[in-house]
Amino acid sequence: MTYLGQPVFPFRPNWAQAVARQITYDLRETTLGFGAEYFTPLADHTVNAWDFTLLLNGAADVLAFEAFNDALVGRLKGFWLPAPLEAAQFVAGVSTTQFDIVAEGLADSWTARPDKYLLLTAPDGSQSAVIIAGVADNGDGTERITLTTSLAAVPAAGTVIQRLHFVRWADDEETLEFLAEGVAAVTLTAIELPVEYAAAATGFQPVYLYDIYAAAPVAKHWRYTSFAAAVASNGQLFTPWPMTHEEIAQGTDGQDNPVNISAQPDDAHPFALLAGIAPGKVIWVDIYLAGLATPDTARKIFAGYITTVTDDGLKYTAKCAS
Repeated sequence: MTYLGQPVFPFRPNWAQAVARQITYDLRETTLGFGAEYFTPLADHTVNAWDFTLLLNGAADVLAFEAFNDALVGRLKGFWLPAPLEAAQFVAGVSTTQFDIVAEGLADSWTARPDKYLLLTAPDGSQSAVIIAGVADNGDGTERITLTTSLAAVPAAGTVIQRLHFVRWADDEETLEFLAEGVAAVTLTAIELPVEYAAAATGFQPVYLYDIYAAAPVAKHWRYTSFAAAVASNGQLFTPWPMTHEEIAQGTDGQDNPVNISAQPDDAHPFALLAGIAPGKVIWVDIYLAGLATPDTARKIFAGYITTVTDDGLKYTAKCAS
């Protein structure tokens, strides 16, 4: 199942293992000159993370899980995760755009978060993804949810209501523990990115572009993307290469904010020329963020130069100063 161009996670958590939910408030310390420290929220919403376990019972489940992850192309591809816990207790269907739930204060809180998306599972197993348009308190212990679009039929008794979170995997690695022949358990962590709900609604898929170059007289550019296919941006072709970078810090203290870029080792990569030795000439690095559908609209998120490159046999790591 896909919704707004993004896949919906089709697997059910293993209820034999505890499901953990983490809520993070983005409230960070800020220092201004020699004045007192104060705290300021840097995000519009709290961030949700889910830790849960899947039980893959048989080769078909294992292959289906692998196929789902293969289609994500790493952590850059988001997907919809039905929250492992029910969002509300269904009471009755009113129309194809309205149904009642047991009152839980949703009328006052539904606008406080970006996850206004619901997954309705009917008693026959059919599913529909919908968006909340409004919630009203009926005054009798129930609340009425109004949807932005009509369902195929009035929701029936026994409908299960779950929140849909737009998430990405916290790690690119998969670890399966085989409990028996063809039976595996996998522990997963998914992180919600609130600022990307609007992007998900428009089908935005972020792509990172790396421009590594030496100025004249060398005048050589090496252009790569961490996406699985080549990307043409503003008349330049960025070749796919297994690369990633750490969090890019931004500050107003005038200090250097280094970024580490990791890449799969290969003699053809420019990092191979610098591994273990000091660069004889400044090698510059620009990192851009673009949308897969609109690669010409690229925003530079880092500009700097390589100071050192290390090779641990598994990857190159370039430390870049801003």
